[in-house]
Amino acid sequence: MSKKLLKKLKKMLMKEEFKENVFIVTRKQRFNVRNAIKLVKKFYIVARNA
Repeated sequence: MSKKLLKKLKKMLMKEEFKENVFIVTRKQRFNVRNAIKLVKKFYIVARNA
């Protein structure tokens, strides 16, 4: 899912008119993805210990 998204964003980045908008979106997306990964890791550790 994330790889497909990255490919889409890269394609859009190549189009000059979308550059600024995509940059904002990618920054937000990276932040969201990082948070999601952190949450998943936390839940995984809790589930393993339970």
